[in-house]
Amino acid sequence: MRDKTIRLRRSKIILGIISLLLCYAPLLVALITGFSYSDNERGKVTLSICCTVALLLTLINIISKYSVRSTMWVLLLGAYAVLEDVMPYLIAIAICTIIDEFIITPLYKSVKNRYIINREIDKV
Repeated sequence: MRDKTIRLRRSKIILGIISLLLCYAPLLVALITGFSYSDNERGKVTLSICCTVALLLTLINIISKYSVRSTMWVLLLGAYAVLEDVMPYLIAIAICTIIDEFIITPLYKSVKNRYIINREIDKV
């Protein structure tokens, strides 16, 4: 493999991880906050059920190679059931979604395509 192909592969992996973190980081903060600060047992059960459904949806989405965005909204419903002030989390999710959709995902697709092309060139 050429040096350029190795750099493109690393960039593809890093951009994929950043995209996944932008998708789930605000929700993980909301879930941890919901589990730690809630005295409401009903809220914790609701949050646990939402986390279980979200985990199943994530596994189905990964197997089917669909987008993992739908899982985010299931987790948000669980966080909304537990937390009283959910507006900062909504703003954080919106900002992360915009950054991911308009900056990171197009970069990821571009780097992935260039990596595939360079990998094919290296085979020759």
